[in-house]
Amino acid sequence: MDKNLLNILFTSSLVKDILLLLRNGKRDIWDILATFDVNRQALFPQIRMMEEWNLISVSEGSCQLTVMGRMICEKMIPLINTLELLSAMGKYNMDFIPAHLLTKMSDIGPCTVFNPSPLEICEANKEFQTSSVESKSVMAMTTFLFPNFTDIFSEYMERDISVSVIITDELFNKLKKERSGDLKWLLGYSNMEMYRYDTNIDLISFTLNDYGIMLRLLSNSDQIKYDYKHILLQSPGALSWGRELFDYYRNKSVLITDI
Repeated sequence: MDKNLLNILFTSSLVKDILLLLRNGKRDIWDILATFDVNRQALFPQIRMMEEWNLISVSEGSCQLTVMGRMICEKMIPLINTLELLSAMGKYNMDFIPAHLLTKMSDIGPCTVFNPSPLEICEANKEFQTSSVESKSVMAMTTFLFPNFTDIFSEYMERDISVSVIITDELFNKLKKERSGDLKWLLGYSNMEMYRYDTNIDLISFTLNDYGIMLRLLSNSDQIKYDYKHILLQSPGALSWGRELFDYYRNKSVLITDI
Protein backbone atom coordinates (compact mmCIF):
# COMPACT_ATOMS: atom_id res chain seq x y z
CA MET A 1 0.00 0.00 0.00
CA ASP A 2 1.23 3.51 -0.84
CA LYS A 3 2.83 5.27 2.14
CA ASN A 4 0.81 8.42 1.43
CA LEU A 5 -2.41 6.44 1.74
CA LEU A 6 -1.22 4.94 5.02
CA ASN A 7 -0.49 8.43 6.31
CA ILE A 8 -3.99 9.54 5.35
CA LEU A 9 -5.61 6.59 7.10
CA PHE A 10 -3.62 6.72 10.32
CA THR A 11 -2.89 10.42 10.86
CA SER A 12 -6.35 11.85 10.15
CA SER A 13 -8.95 10.87 12.72
CA LEU A 14 -11.63 12.56 10.59
CA VAL A 15 -10.84 10.33 7.60
CA LYS A 16 -11.01 7.25 9.83
CA ASP A 17 -14.31 8.38 11.37
CA ILE A 18 -15.88 9.13 7.99
CA LEU A 19 -14.90 5.74 6.60
CA LEU A 20 -16.38 3.98 9.62
CA LEU A 21 -19.56 6.04 9.33
CA LEU A 22 -19.95 5.21 5.63
CA ARG A 23 -19.53 1.54 6.42
CA ASN A 24 -23.21 1.65 7.43
CA GLY A 25 -24.30 3.09 4.07
CA LYS A 26 -24.49 6.22 1.93
CA ARG A 27 -24.57 9.54 3.81
CA ASP A 28 -25.34 13.09 2.75
CA ILE A 29 -22.39 15.50 3.07
CA TRP A 30 -24.44 17.84 5.26
CA ASP A 31 -25.29 14.91 7.51
CA ILE A 32 -21.55 14.15 7.81
CA LEU A 33 -20.91 17.79 8.75
CA ALA A 34 -23.51 17.59 11.51
CA THR A 35 -22.37 14.16 12.74
CA PHE A 36 -18.78 15.25 13.35
CA ASP A 37 -19.56 18.89 14.15
CA VAL A 38 -16.97 20.22 11.69
CA ASN A 39 -17.15 23.10 9.22
CA ARG A 40 -17.00 22.87 5.43
CA GLN A 41 -13.40 24.12 5.33
CA ALA A 42 -12.30 21.16 7.47
CA LEU A 43 -14.47 18.50 5.79
CA PHE A 44 -14.34 19.21 2.06
CA PRO A 45 -10.55 18.79 1.60
CA GLN A 46 -10.79 15.41 3.36
CA ILE A 47 -13.70 14.37 1.12
CA ARG A 48 -11.78 15.35 -2.02
CA MET A 49 -8.69 13.51 -0.83
CA MET A 50 -10.63 10.30 -0.09
CA GLU A 51 -12.31 10.57 -3.48
CA GLU A 52 -8.93 10.98 -5.21
CA TRP A 53 -7.65 7.86 -3.46
CA ASN A 54 -10.75 5.93 -4.56
CA LEU A 55 -11.86 5.36 -0.97
CA ILE A 56 -15.26 6.99 -1.50
CA SER A 57 -17.44 8.13 -4.36
CA VAL A 58 -19.43 11.38 -4.28
CA SER A 59 -22.63 11.85 -6.26
CA GLU A 60 -25.35 14.49 -5.90
CA GLY A 61 -24.07 15.58 -2.51
CA SER A 62 -23.88 12.06 -1.03
CA CYS A 63 -20.86 9.92 -0.16
CA GLN A 64 -20.45 6.18 -0.13
CA LEU A 65 -17.58 3.73 0.14
CA THR A 66 -16.02 2.30 -2.99
CA VAL A 67 -15.09 -1.38 -3.12
CA MET A 68 -11.54 -0.41 -2.16
CA GLY A 69 -12.81 1.80 0.66
CA ARG A 70 -15.00 -0.99 2.03
CA MET A 71 -12.12 -3.48 1.92
CA ILE A 72 -9.83 -1.08 3.78
CA CYS A 73 -12.54 -0.23 6.29
CA GLU A 74 -13.15 -3.90 7.12
CA LYS A 75 -9.42 -4.37 7.76
CA MET A 76 -9.22 -1.20 9.85
CA ILE A 77 -11.86 -2.23 12.38
CA PRO A 78 -9.90 -5.09 14.03
CA LEU A 79 -6.82 -2.86 14.21
CA ILE A 80 -8.79 0.01 15.75
CA ASN A 81 -10.34 -2.39 18.27
CA THR A 82 -6.89 -3.68 19.18
CA LEU A 83 -5.43 -0.18 19.55
CA GLU A 84 -8.35 0.94 21.73
CA LEU A 85 -8.00 -2.17 23.88
CA LEU A 86 -4.25 -1.71 24.25
CA SER A 87 -4.72 1.95 25.17
CA ALA A 88 -6.67 0.70 28.20
CA MET A 89 -4.62 -2.44 28.93
CA GLY A 90 -1.18 -1.36 27.74
CA LYS A 91 0.01 -0.22 31.16
CA TYR A 92 -0.85 -3.60 32.67
CA ASN A 93 1.09 -6.83 32.80
CA MET A 94 -0.27 -9.10 30.07
CA ASP A 95 2.22 -11.94 30.51
CA PHE A 96 -0.66 -14.19 31.61
CA ILE A 97 -1.99 -14.25 28.03
CA PRO A 98 -0.56 -17.21 26.06
CA ALA A 99 0.97 -16.44 22.66
CA HIS A 100 -1.83 -18.04 20.64
CA LEU A 101 -4.39 -15.78 22.34
CA LEU A 102 -2.35 -12.61 21.95
CA THR A 103 -2.85 -12.95 18.20
CA LYS A 104 -6.63 -13.07 18.74
CA MET A 105 -6.93 -9.87 20.78
CA SER A 106 -8.29 -8.01 17.76
CA ASP A 107 -11.43 -10.15 18.17
CA ILE A 108 -12.08 -8.95 21.72
CA GLY A 109 -13.56 -5.58 20.83
CA PRO A 110 -13.85 -2.47 23.02
CA CYS A 111 -13.60 -2.47 26.79
CA THR A 112 -15.05 -0.51 29.70
CA VAL A 113 -12.80 0.51 32.60
CA PHE A 114 -14.31 0.82 36.09
CA ASN A 115 -12.53 2.84 38.76
CA PRO A 116 -14.12 1.80 42.08
CA SER A 117 -14.34 4.19 45.01
CA PRO A 118 -12.41 3.34 48.21
CA LEU A 119 -15.65 1.96 49.67
CA GLU A 120 -16.04 -0.45 46.72
CA ILE A 121 -12.49 -1.79 46.57
CA CYS A 122 -13.28 -4.91 48.63
CA GLU A 123 -16.58 -5.60 46.86
CA ALA A 124 -17.46 -7.46 43.68
CA ASN A 125 -18.38 -5.22 40.76
CA LYS A 126 -22.16 -4.84 41.13
CA GLU A 127 -22.94 -4.71 37.40
CA PHE A 128 -20.88 -7.79 36.65
CA GLN A 129 -22.21 -9.66 39.68
CA THR A 130 -25.77 -9.03 38.51
CA SER A 131 -24.98 -10.54 35.12
CA SER A 132 -23.20 -13.47 36.80
CA VAL A 133 -26.25 -14.54 38.80
CA GLU A 134 -28.26 -14.44 35.56
CA SER A 135 -25.75 -16.71 33.79
CA LYS A 136 -25.77 -20.46 33.33
CA SER A 137 -22.06 -20.70 34.08
CA VAL A 138 -19.32 -18.69 35.77
CA MET A 139 -15.61 -19.40 35.34
CA ALA A 140 -12.85 -17.64 37.24
CA MET A 141 -9.12 -17.67 37.79
CA THR A 142 -8.08 -15.76 40.88
CA THR A 143 -5.41 -15.04 43.46
CA PHE A 144 -7.92 -13.84 46.08
CA LEU A 145 -11.52 -14.16 47.25
CA PHE A 146 -13.77 -11.39 48.53
CA PRO A 147 -14.47 -11.39 52.29
CA ASN A 148 -18.10 -12.32 51.55
CA PHE A 149 -17.21 -15.05 49.04
CA THR A 150 -19.50 -17.55 50.79
CA ASP A 151 -22.50 -15.27 50.11
CA ILE A 152 -21.48 -14.90 46.47
CA PHE A 153 -21.06 -18.65 45.94
CA SER A 154 -24.23 -19.45 47.91
CA GLU A 155 -26.27 -17.49 45.40
CA TYR A 156 -24.58 -19.31 42.53
CA MET A 157 -25.28 -22.68 44.13
CA GLU A 158 -28.92 -21.83 44.90
CA ARG A 159 -29.46 -20.82 41.27
CA ASP A 160 -27.78 -24.04 40.07
CA ILE A 161 -25.15 -22.07 38.15
CA SER A 162 -22.22 -24.17 36.96
CA VAL A 163 -19.10 -22.71 38.61
CA SER A 164 -15.45 -23.48 37.85
CA VAL A 165 -12.71 -21.66 39.76
CA ILE A 166 -8.93 -21.88 39.40
CA ILE A 167 -7.02 -20.69 42.47
CA THR A 168 -3.32 -20.38 43.21
CA ASP A 169 -1.51 -22.70 45.60
CA GLU A 170 -1.03 -19.75 47.94
CA LEU A 171 -4.76 -19.04 48.07
CA PHE A 172 -5.60 -22.73 48.45
CA ASN A 173 -3.26 -23.07 51.44
CA LYS A 174 -4.69 -19.91 53.02
CA LEU A 175 -8.26 -21.18 52.63
CA LYS A 176 -7.30 -24.60 53.96
CA LYS A 177 -5.73 -22.99 57.02
CA GLU A 178 -8.21 -20.19 57.75
CA ARG A 179 -11.50 -21.20 56.06
CA SER A 180 -11.36 -24.99 55.81
CA GLY A 181 -15.04 -25.37 56.70
CA ASP A 182 -16.10 -23.01 53.93
CA LEU A 183 -13.77 -24.73 51.48
CA LYS A 184 -15.25 -28.16 52.28
CA TRP A 185 -18.73 -26.68 51.96
CA LEU A 186 -17.95 -25.39 48.47
CA LEU A 187 -16.41 -28.65 47.31
CA GLY A 188 -19.54 -30.48 48.42
CA TYR A 189 -21.66 -29.03 45.61
CA SER A 190 -22.01 -30.99 42.38
CA ASN A 191 -22.13 -27.79 40.29
CA MET A 192 -18.87 -26.49 41.79
CA GLU A 193 -15.38 -27.30 40.48
CA MET A 194 -12.23 -25.88 42.02
CA TYR A 195 -8.72 -26.27 40.62
CA ARG A 196 -5.21 -25.57 41.90
CA TYR A 197 -2.69 -23.84 39.67
CA ASP A 198 0.81 -24.30 41.09
CA THR A 199 2.62 -21.64 39.02
CA ASN A 200 2.59 -17.88 39.42
CA ILE A 201 -0.29 -16.13 37.62
CA ASP A 202 0.55 -12.62 36.43
CA LEU A 203 -2.85 -11.11 37.23
CA ILE A 204 -5.20 -10.51 40.16
CA SER A 205 -8.29 -12.19 38.75
CA PHE A 206 -10.18 -13.12 35.61
CA THR A 207 -13.91 -13.93 35.66
CA LEU A 208 -16.08 -15.04 32.75
CA ASN A 209 -19.86 -15.33 32.73
CA ASP A 210 -22.40 -15.65 29.91
CA TYR A 211 -22.28 -11.91 29.22
CA GLY A 212 -18.70 -10.76 29.62
CA ILE A 213 -15.22 -10.90 31.13
CA MET A 214 -14.04 -8.97 34.17
CA LEU A 215 -10.29 -8.50 34.54
CA ARG A 216 -8.30 -7.21 37.50
CA LEU A 217 -4.74 -6.81 36.27
CA LEU A 218 -1.32 -6.12 37.69
CA SER A 219 0.39 -2.91 36.64
CA ASN A 220 3.72 -2.78 34.82
CA SER A 221 4.73 0.04 37.15
CA ASP A 222 7.26 -0.60 39.90
CA GLN A 223 5.52 1.95 42.12
CA ILE A 224 1.90 0.73 41.89
CA LYS A 225 1.36 -2.96 41.25
CA TYR A 226 -2.45 -2.86 41.50
CA ASP A 227 -4.66 0.19 40.92
CA TYR A 228 -7.99 -1.55 41.77
CA LYS A 229 -9.49 -0.82 38.35
CA HIS A 230 -11.73 -3.39 36.62
CA ILE A 231 -11.72 -3.97 32.87
CA LEU A 232 -14.96 -5.28 31.37
CA LEU A 233 -15.14 -6.96 27.94
CA GLN A 234 -18.53 -7.92 26.52
CA SER A 235 -18.31 -8.68 22.79
CA PRO A 236 -19.04 -12.18 21.41
CA GLY A 237 -15.37 -12.36 20.43
CA ALA A 238 -14.36 -11.57 24.01
CA LEU A 239 -16.50 -14.42 25.35
CA SER A 240 -14.92 -16.91 22.95
CA TRP A 241 -11.44 -15.58 23.80
CA GLY A 242 -12.21 -15.82 27.51
CA ARG A 243 -13.31 -19.45 27.27
CA GLU A 244 -10.07 -20.32 25.47
CA LEU A 245 -8.05 -18.52 28.15
CA PHE A 246 -9.83 -20.34 30.96
CA ASP A 247 -9.46 -23.73 29.25
CA TYR A 248 -5.75 -23.07 28.74
CA TYR A 249 -5.21 -22.64 32.48
CA ARG A 250 -7.66 -25.35 33.53
CA ASN A 251 -5.72 -27.87 31.44
CA LYS A 252 -2.62 -26.91 33.42
CA SER A 253 -4.37 -27.15 36.80
CA VAL A 254 -5.29 -29.96 39.20
CA LEU A 255 -8.89 -30.58 40.24
CA ILE A 256 -9.37 -30.25 44.01
CA THR A 257 -11.46 -33.14 45.32
CA ASP A 258 -10.57 -33.01 49.00
CA ILE A 259 -8.54 -31.00 51.51
